[in-house]
Amino acid sequence: MKKRLLIVAVFILSFSCASTPYPEGPDDSLVIGYLALDFPDGFFEQNRRTITSGITLTFVNQASGRKFGVTTSNGYFQFLSNGTDSYNFASYKVQSDRATIQSSVNKRFDTKPHSVVYLGHLTVIYSKPKQTHRASMDLKTRYWNYETSAKFDYSEEQLRTHLEDQDPESLWLEYEVVR
Repeated sequence: MKKRLLIVAVFILSFSCASTPYPEGPDDSLVIGYLALDFPDGFFEQNRRTITSGITLTFVNQASGRKFGVTTSNGYFQFLSNGTDSYNFASYKVQSDRATIQSSVNKRFDTKPHSVVYLGHLTVIYSKPKQTHRASMDLKTRYWNYETSAKFDYSEEQLRTHLEDQDPESLWLEYEVVR
């Protein structure tokens, strides 16, 4: 029985890692970026922490109005586009250790046919945590304030390294990278 559970666990883990989708049509584009949430002064009442996986990003297709979520894996997020639509990176949210961190972003961008649309590497830094005196209805919920700042970088080299690590023969490596 233990052997069967181990095999099932390995099977599930092998398919749970985010892999880069393949183009489905000649004009498809790959939208890709990186997001990390850094807590250098502590994550609530815990030690320093950087969150790179499990962050859910909400995007809105501007043509259809359709909202959809994409989750980070080791900081990276990605989705396939038809290469002609515009999107809004609306917000992000992560739940960790009974805590919820969320923020609006509202960054609009266009895609380009037959390209990799690179949104960059963004690290949001949450520093100087301070518990507020705001009361909750259940008297158990505590609220915190952080000073926030952001570090933003375009590193096409890091992007290409990530794509090669995902699949050394990826077709995306042949596509133009656009911002």
